[in-house]
Amino acid sequence: MSNDIITTQDFERLFREYYSRLYYFAYDYVEDIETSKDIVSEVFATVWSERQRMERDKIVGYLFIGVRNQSLNYLRKQKNKEEYLEFCMQTIEEEGDEYWKTMDSRINEMTQEINKMSP
Repeated sequence: MSNDIITTQDFERLFREYYSRLYYFAYDYVEDIETSKDIVSEVFATVWSERQRMERDKIVGYLFIGVRNQSLNYLRKQKNKEEYLEFCMQTIEEEGDEYWKTMDSRINEMTQEINKMSP
């Protein structure tokens, strides 16, 4: 490939040649089939939309770097979700049953008051 714009045929060739490698590369990070497919598809979509600004001889590197970065971003988000869930569970345990009974009672009172209101 030269340094001119990537053609549809060039892109299709890149996709056929690198999709599987990129999928397994992503899978090594995220260990999830669908997420790996999504990451690779997203990176290819970005390459396609940015093809006019890319240097053809650097696209393969961009594909691998893009997949690595997207995989790491996914892992960061998952870690944050897990930490938040753990925090919520810990908070629930610390607050105890009495807190939740009080909250349930308050919600019931608010619901009754709302039901008394006109539409």
